Amino acid sequence: MKKLFTVLFFVLFIQTISSAQLLSTSSSFGARYVMPVGDIADLYDSGWGITGTGYFNVIPLVDILVEGSWHTLNGQEITTIEDEIFGPDDLSIIGFTAGARV
Repeated sequence: MKKLFTVLFFVLFIQTISSAQLLSTSSSFGARYVMPVGDIADLYDSGWGITGTGYFNVIPLVDILVEGSWHTLNGQEITTIEDEIFGPDDLSIIGFTAGARV
């Protein structure tokens, strides 16, 4: 939960600074359903995530794009022949992207 608040604070902080400088901005937030495939699906169940995107206009036809996301997958319980239960811990994935958009 601390990571979520950190990402939200960072996105809102940048948007506030750019608005104070009279730059044209746009932002969006969303939730995602995450479904692993392939070998990862053998170890993790489906999960969820959140994402936030911000566009900051620098000059006409050029924007700065900032995107951040946080996703989590729940580890599956795996039973062996001796009825021992084990499995991986939950997996959290944090992504961040920044760059120019023409």
